[in-house]
Amino acid sequence: MRLIIWGTGRLYRKYKDFLFQFDIVKLCDSNPDKQGTILDGVEIIKPSCLIKQDFEFVVVMTTAAKQICNELEKIGISDSKIILYSQLCLLNQSQIRIYQEGKDVSFNKWCAKNESDILLISHNYSYTGVPVALRNMANVLRKMGYSVLMAALEGGPLSKELDLDGIGHIDNLEMFFQTDIFGDMLNKFKAVVIGSFSLYHVAVSLNKNKVPVLWWVHETHKQYFIGKEELPQGNNIRFFAGGNRVRRIFNSYYKKTDIKKLQYCIPDFYNNISEKKMCPRLKQYLKVAMIGTLDNRKAQDILLEAVVKMPCEYRKEIKIFIIGNLGECETSYIKKIEILKKQIENIEWIYEMSQKELDIFYEDIDVLVCPSRDDPMPVVVTQAMMHEKVCIVSENVGQAEFIKQSENGFVIPNEDSNKLMKILMWLLDNREQCTLIGKASRKIYENEFSEKIMERELNKILKEVCN
Repeated sequence: MRLIIWGTGRLYRKYKDFLFQFDIVKLCDSNPDKQGTILDGVEIIKPSCLIKQDFEFVVVMTTAAKQICNELEKIGISDSKIILYSQLCLLNQSQIRIYQEGKDVSFNKWCAKNESDILLISHNYSYTGVPVALRNMANVLRKMGYSVLMAALEGGPLSKELDLDGIGHIDNLEMFFQTDIFGDMLNKFKAVVIGSFSLYHVAVSLNKNKVPVLWWVHETHKQYFIGKEELPQGNNIRFFAGGNRVRRIFNSYYKKTDIKKLQYCIPDFYNNISEKKMCPRLKQYLKVAMIGTLDNRKAQDILLEAVVKMPCEYRKEIKIFIIGNLGECETSYIKKIEILKKQIENIEWIYEMSQKELDIFYEDIDVLVCPSRDDPMPVVVTQAMMHEKVCIVSENVGQAEFIKQSENGFVIPNEDSNKLMKILMWLLDNREQCTLIGKASRKIYENEFSEKIMERELNKILKEVCN
């Protein structure tokens, strides 16, 4: 099969091995600096040269698909000769495969063994908020008697835990979500949950389908809403917000769209082991952790600045743990973190942990700090609350709405490292208060984020949309 590939950026690099199974005649790119050069042994041509080539399909490897298709139409290339990145499965007629407990089966075979099916869609299978929230929802739905299938645009480490849970999953949705194959697949489900506003393009593809869609929005940053002025408004689509802060910001962009609150849940792993823990006053250090990808939004710099500002006699009694990998952040932010880190003696950096490792880790810390500049409802804060830990969050963190100052946690103004420093110093002077504040913190988890709360809410929603 002779192909021309339009686009040589991220999507091309991601699927290059798949594409080179076929005969790549030319690459095409609108960037004049790339035109006339050679990439992976293939010449990059300008769009106007496409019509002179001998090919069967142009494969569009960019998210700006509508714009590219318009250009191809002007050049004289018919729709029948265009395949989008979200239709790659058509190139080799590959079928949908379901992975479950170390095996893979066809979608039809999976459906034959499952009834009352619900599909949960994520952007990936990383150990980040949305995939974890969907996995927890999947387990609640199974307890309620539903069969559950998860799908993600791409795979990731969480898929191993889905296998352990016995949850069937698809890890290449990106290759077929705009095909009739996907449309036919949707008709097998009672409902579909879309777990992120970043899956806007997937939601648009569901607009003409009759299956009930629960679009579960977790984002608050403007980058997710810019350029998406119009929402798909099919009668089958209902919007849900992962917290009041998400709902307020969503409604600031879409004033006429009804959106209800649906908070995620996390399973209770605590098991009354707090009585076995050493009192913070008897420890050498007050152990303070921050968990999240290194990123300016997560604001690791605010915690490190607070510690650096502490008087020496306080600093020597505190140990800082930073958990998380490097994100795609600016080099200047990484340099800032490195400079601050060098000024703190008692600090340990640990890269990404599995959920099992995190649950063990929580038991050994006293305080979780989440000073994020923008964070809708971070799972790590809820997990810390479940483990009876003192939580300090910025006013721009979703859980701030549940915290009563000094009673069940602490809220600091955004980017206020001085206020964070004073709270940490107070905790060092009053270590016995950590246990009391931690127990009150767990009440937030029980009342807002427990599995029984989600089961109650899902029962209401699914009775409404599925009947």
